[in-house]
Amino acid sequence: MEISPLFNRALAHSFEKKRSLFLAVMLGISGLLIILGRGFALYTQGFGDLTLLFISIFITFGLLLSASIVVIRLYRHKIKNETCPFRATFFDSLEGMLKASYFALPLVLAYLIVWVLLGIFLLLREIPMIGSFFSVIFAFAPFILIFAAICLLFTAFFALFFFAPPLALQPTLGMKTIFRSTIHRIGSNFSANLLLAVIALALPAIIFGLLWISACWALRLYAVGPYPLEQIIQEIVIMIPFVALLTPAMHFFFNFATEAFLLLEPLSKEEKQN
Repeated sequence: MEISPLFNRALAHSFEKKRSLFLAVMLGISGLLIILGRGFALYTQGFGDLTLLFISIFITFGLLLSASIVVIRLYRHKIKNETCPFRATFFDSLEGMLKASYFALPLVLAYLIVWVLLGIFLLLREIPMIGSFFSVIFAFAPFILIFAAICLLFTAFFALFFFAPPLALQPTLGMKTIFRSTIHRIGSNFSANLLLAVIALALPAIIFGLLWISACWALRLYAVGPYPLEQIIQEIVIMIPFVALLTPAMHFFFNFATEAFLLLEPLSKEEKQN
């Protein structure tokens, strides 16, 4: 399996203006949701902070999955040397974008279940006289629940890689069919799918990590007053170059996800016939 040509082609098409601008707008909306969630969390403590952060991230997953429908379809036309206007592709993809957003609902519901269970154990801790006993005996429960919530975050990122291409390129299939075929494709060649997913995630993860560290240092060195509104506005201003620098990496991610899907989908179809 030759990966280098796929990687180079996906990277070479990661700077197309219209697709990049559209993806930057969606990333900006997603970043704004996360910043607002963090802003509201300033008025809460611990449990509420965690909840608002995770919910905003899962909503961001839905937005990015919807945006990927347009980006992947335009990229598919590009590598096939087909001319397709952005406006026509966008309006033709509205139904697919709405359908793609539904994939975020199971993750949100799963996190809400984790959130309710975690809340129960926090309430047990507050019971007078015996609350400290419960907090010692059931200390493993919050650990497992928080670990489950973090696993849901990783599931969302891998779902972007595996589900975005079939949702974009197989619009006639139902959601159940896409889900089953994708699971079958992953299971039929797990090592190759995992390798391609890690390659696709590596570049955005590295760029995001560097940008996040830079943003944290900038906010610490150039901190404003203690008022939450000032902090939110400052984060929004920093978000503009943050999104601009992250967009090519996310563009590459969706391009490479398309390449991986087109590479492995014929193999899975042959295996289904056998």
